[in-house]
Amino acid sequence: MDEINWEEYNPKEIKLPDTSIPKDLFRELVEFLQNAMEKENELMSLTADVLDRLYQEIGGEEETATLVISYLQRRHKWDVELLAERRDVDDILFREHNLFDEYMWDKVMNTNAISDLHHEVYKLSQTYIARAIREVLSKDGAEEQPAF
Repeated sequence: MDEINWEEYNPKEIKLPDTSIPKDLFRELVEFLQNAMEKENELMSLTADVLDRLYQEIGGEEETATLVISYLQRRHKWDVELLAERRDVDDILFREHNLFDEYMWDKVMNTNAISDLHHEVYKLSQTYIARAIREVLSKDGAEEQPAF
């Protein structure tokens, strides 16, 4: 990588537009957002702790984990699709590069490619959900109840 010559570095000032929000209201908004982020971080930490404890209790057993995921899907009326599995990453790494890296899964999950995958899947889901709704509504105009 090229080294930056800091002596020649001359950043341009960014002019932000003046806000018409009263300073008191702006301060309250900032405080509200900070509190909301702190609460979200606390909940995420608590959730991670509970899920880690649950995972330890089931011993990392895939079949039990699948049952837990299935229960959550039914309970919250979600449809969760696994987009990648660790064994796929390990298989491709070994098959295409003759390598094994026990940390590759974590590395792969923190890439732009996986982030892009999630965004693309979300956009596709919105398209196909709308298409599915049109399909249901077009069938004799009758409302259909899901079979449980």
